[in-house]
Amino acid sequence: MGKNIDKTFIQSRMLNTSKGPAVHSLRAQADRKKYHIEMKHTLEKQENLSIKQAEIVDIKVENRSSKKCHNKHRSYL
Repeated sequence: MGKNIDKTFIQSRMLNTSKGPAVHSLRAQADRKKYHIEMKHTLEKQENLSIKQAEIVDIKVENRSSKKCHNKHRSYL
């Protein structure tokens, strides 16, 4: 996320500068569309990562853990 903010930020500023250095933090604002495109590209080129997109309509839970997700087209993920 940080690398994608660096590629798409519009402005950044340091917060809490009047306090000690332990509480200083950087706030960055990114171009929303560019960030979305850049993050999507980053995820798609990541090795050993499969991306699936579907509307989940049911989640099967066994022993307090999700086991299967049922999507709109009746297939399980």
